[in-house]
Amino acid sequence: MGIQRGIAQKIVAMALALALVAAALPTLALAEGAAAPLPGMATAETAQPSAAPTPSAAPTPEPDLNLDLAATEQPAGALLAAAPATPAPTATATATPTPAPTPDPDADIIAFVTRLYSVCLGRTPDAAGLANWVDTLKTGAETGSQVAYGFVFSPEFVDKNYCDSCYVKQLYLAFMGREYDEGGLANWVNALGAGMLREEVFNGFATSTEFGNICAKYGILRGDGITVPLYGSGQGGSCANCGADQITAFVSRLYITCLDRQPDAAGLNHWASLLRSHAISGLQVAYGFIFSDEFEAHHYDNTAYIQHLYSAMMGREYDATGLQNWLGYLAKGARREKVLWRFGVEAEEFAILCTRYGIVQFEASDALCRLYGTVKLG
Repeated sequence: MGIQRGIAQKIVAMALALALVAAALPTLALAEGAAAPLPGMATAETAQPSAAPTPSAAPTPEPDLNLDLAATEQPAGALLAAAPATPAPTATATATPTPAPTPDPDADIIAFVTRLYSVCLGRTPDAAGLANWVDTLKTGAETGSQVAYGFVFSPEFVDKNYCDSCYVKQLYLAFMGREYDEGGLANWVNALGAGMLREEVFNGFATSTEFGNICAKYGILRGDGITVPLYGSGQGGSCANCGADQITAFVSRLYITCLDRQPDAAGLNHWASLLRSHAISGLQVAYGFIFSDEFEAHHYDNTAYIQHLYSAMMGREYDATGLQNWLGYLAKGARREKVLWRFGVEAEEFAILCTRYGIVQFEASDALCRLYGTVKLG
């Protein structure tokens, strides 16, 4: 057994020695400037006939096989030291996801108010105004229809002086979120022409199912209509969209019909301003023209007088029956002032015209009303 153990130790020692020699050969070859072939092996250089013989390297002494095994044992790390180190894997940085923004609980209300600014006023909201309207809706202080009223009858909207047709078109956009249809537009404009107030038309849109659906979409209570005023609002100048101006057209018609001339700018602005501010009634303005020195200088007979009243007060030509009735009334001794008073107080067409234009029909303080009162004769 001892002999076998000794032989095993020598075999192990020889194997370790050969491993050390093999590891040292590349280093030696680099130091000499060329790789030294192992004994018995030809290289590309030695295969060339013209190559000079390479001096043989000094023989490597045979390792001592009697070395003690314990002395030749090396730690595993020492044998692996010549091998290139494997780089450690590089850690890949993981981007931290950005948290999603928290939804604004007032986003729907903000969108509703922003839409009214855009449709009714044609602009983006200012910060203070937006905050005010959003808070009003958020706290329930006002409903959707009440806030819409604040826009449609705001000075900024009213100053656009929309004519009846353009006014209705704006309501379609604001309350229904769409363009008008021809049939609906005609119905509303005809209703205004027949005496319906703009506030009444507003209520028709504000209480509609379509507006209710829009309010529900934004989480807002629609609400009911507004209280309709006595006279209502009207156009105060040239329409921002089409240029039409009803009150100015009314005064211009008085100039052309009664005075047979175009209005002068100062006079036109004076009368129109008084009518818009309700400082004077339609009847009183008509009286100022028809009994002016300029009108009376024409010396119209009764027929021509009645014909002028139809044009001035009703905006149309006379009808034969009406003309004969009024001539008969004058023939019985009625004064021309009283005929004008009856046109201004009793004629339904004049009442509708005044309502449509947003002007006062007559007042108890009017000169003719002080003479004849404000009660229809029937």
